[in-house]
Amino acid sequence: MVKKRISKGIVALVIVVLALLTTGAVFLYMKNGEQQRKEADAYENAMTSEDLAVVQNFLDIYTTAPIAHRDSVSLHLEHLKMIEREWEKVLESQSKPAIEAFIKLYPYSNHVTESLLKIDSLDWVTARTDDTPEAYQKYMDTHSNGHYYDDARAGYNVAEQRREAELRDSVANPTDNSVSTAASE
Repeated sequence: MVKKRISKGIVALVIVVLALLTTGAVFLYMKNGEQQRKEADAYENAMTSEDLAVVQNFLDIYTTAPIAHRDSVSLHLEHLKMIEREWEKVLESQSKPAIEAFIKLYPYSNHVTESLLKIDSLDWVTARTDDTPEAYQKYMDTHSNGHYYDDARAGYNVAEQRREAELRDSVANPTDNSVSTAASE
């Protein structure tokens, strides 16, 4: 009878231990699955991001991610760093063609909006420097929603009034430059 009790106790203990081991294994499996899902989501986010900090963050946090993921993210990070170096060169050049080429090469870069604003500013400087109705009109035609559109409209009006005043003056005070030039020689 004592043997039956001991054997029943051992069986019960074995069942409890097996249940605990099974529960622990299921818990670890689920926790590991959750971590894998988080890593997969972070990987997808890093690979589609154009933000250096987001991409670097993946490498910093997921140090035990699959090698293939870490390698892909590392390559993506190097590509983004190369784009940043190119952007720095473009900024230094202050060249509209260089900015337009950058946009064409990297249409999804974080710098596209900044590039368009830079082109807007460069075109505005050109219009102001030329200070002709045609230059202001070209700016307005090219940048209908430009930052300096209202200024260009005002500049156009002033330049047009100046041109009309010069035309009135030339009609009111005609001078024959060819005669005065010939007389002075």
